[in-house]
Amino acid sequence: MEDNENPSPEYIKGFNYGYIIANIPGLADQLSKNDATSGKFLGVKHGIAQYQKEVEQNRKPDWLKKNIDLNIGKSTLQKDKGKPDLDKD
Repeated sequence: MEDNENPSPEYIKGFNYGYIIANIPGLADQLSKNDATSGKFLGVKHGIAQYQKEVEQNRKPDWLKKNIDLNIGKSTLQKDKGKPDLDKD
């Protein structure tokens, strides 16, 4: 949403309209390219952007959606006992 903690009612209305309009790709593309800066229209543009961001996030496979801590380079990784330790000098 908007950077302010208390967005105007017009911005919120525009954001909600934009989120709905984002389902209509041709219209959403045309509106998001417009340079208008009114509170309501800015909300529309941000609503479209939010919807597109969520759609892209949902298209990712599950393993990319999760925040995985691999502990790479830490001693918590178990080494394969059948292979020589190449890290020793």
